[in-house]
Amino acid sequence: MMTHFTYQPFLSKQTRRREYRISFFYKGQLYNGIYHYDGQIDWDERPDEADIKKLTTQVHEFMLFHVYDA
Repeated sequence: MMTHFTYQPFLSKQTRRREYRISFFYKGQLYNGIYHYDGQIDWDERPDEADIKKLTTQVHEFMLFHVYDA
């Protein structure tokens, strides 16, 4: 389970769209990345392949709940 999920909006210089810097803990390890306007995630340190689909789905759900449904 993900804990301590945080996000910080910023304006991308390349696309001029709002994107989000995300961070959270999973299995005791800190993960950081950029959540793009199209739902793509660029990870600073990519999670294990076994966890990537689960984490991506959870990040999408958090973003929908905290950002887009607000």
